[in-house]
Amino acid sequence: MKRKHTIFLVFLITLLAFPLFAAGQKEDVVTVWIPGDEVEYGFYFDALSSYQAKMESEGKTFDYVIEQQPWSDYWVKLPLEVNNKRGPDLFLTHWAYDVNLRGISKELSLTPAEKALFDVVDLYPGPNGEPVYIPTVFVSKVMYVNRDLAPNFDVEKAGTWDGFISELKKLVPGSGSPDALPEGIIPFQYEFQTLYDLRYAQGKAFTDADGNPTLDATGLDVLKSFDDLGITSYLEREGADTELNNATAAVVYGEPWMEFWASPEVKDSIEAFPVPGGTTTKALELSFGINKNVSQERFEMLQGFVKYMLMDKKVNASIVKGSSGTPNLKGLEVDYEPGTAGYANMQTGNALLLTPPAVFEDVIKGLIGDWEGIGGTKSLTQVVKDANTAAAALDLSGLAAQEDVFRNTL
Repeated sequence: MKRKHTIFLVFLITLLAFPLFAAGQKEDVVTVWIPGDEVEYGFYFDALSSYQAKMESEGKTFDYVIEQQPWSDYWVKLPLEVNNKRGPDLFLTHWAYDVNLRGISKELSLTPAEKALFDVVDLYPGPNGEPVYIPTVFVSKVMYVNRDLAPNFDVEKAGTWDGFISELKKLVPGSGSPDALPEGIIPFQYEFQTLYDLRYAQGKAFTDADGNPTLDATGLDVLKSFDDLGITSYLEREGADTELNNATAAVVYGEPWMEFWASPEVKDSIEAFPVPGGTTTKALELSFGINKNVSQERFEMLQGFVKYMLMDKKVNASIVKGSSGTPNLKGLEVDYEPGTAGYANMQTGNALLLTPPAVFEDVIKGLIGDWEGIGGTKSLTQVVKDANTAAAALDLSGLAAQEDVFRNTL
């Protein structure tokens, strides 16, 4: 049987085929939207191809067309299309855009036994309380050290924040240390999320059980200690991924995906290790959502693929490993080489699931960037007051619910 999984260019679809592939209008071909290409999301492309082969081996049909969409347009365009009863049958989701996607996604129909296969299943419920999508993989923050710049940096000694700072001090340019970096190279580049780890490691949540903000100065002293090593305010520098790729920072705090997209100049020189203290936050990669407008018959066929992707161990392991993460599917074993981001993820002792709204992230950026101790213009008292005022104007109930899961274990 000929397989139909041609990848259409977005501009061609726009000119010729939007009505043709509207949900439910062409029942023999499944339309799939992905905000990226096969290089970035190859494991999802492979999952579709693998499921198609499985269906064919059973004498069934699963023909599909992948329509690649620009990331910048995807999260606005997708709900507009679905709400106008067009758009794809299946679409890749993302936790950061849940507010745009949950309302256009059909609830999954899973048995209690199927739900029990996962560590997290009910984070994104639909109107009837059933999940609309389920995480495939969790990804924790990690550290990277450039071994060309810092060959003697001891990741074992850097397992605590105090030990980490001690190792960084050896790298300070002009310090007289045999490991001192050349002028112009900084010892460490952090990100605003580093404050999450520092607070949680000291038992401090960002909200109380009622969803009220509880921001204070916890963790800011550690960030200042980084700046005292010659790092200007992190807001005045490039992002950690740029510092890593340009070899302008010896150590960076970052994401697992940075390992895959590292520049050729540093790719073979970087080593990943867990965030000091053993406490960090983890986000998640979701799976595919199903267009809310599809018929029940078509829904059953589409859910067959979603369940296969989530529950088939070989397919799921490919997705997890491709993301350098840890699985949501219970009992799934994934092997990583030491020094990789995936290995660092697996070694993280206390990875807390946290997906705060973007507006709250802006509050944290202000708390750090406005403080005079890290290059800002406001006193510590003022930035804490301003941050709590800004946070109080937000709906933090979702953040509080996430913190409730681990609040009593901090």
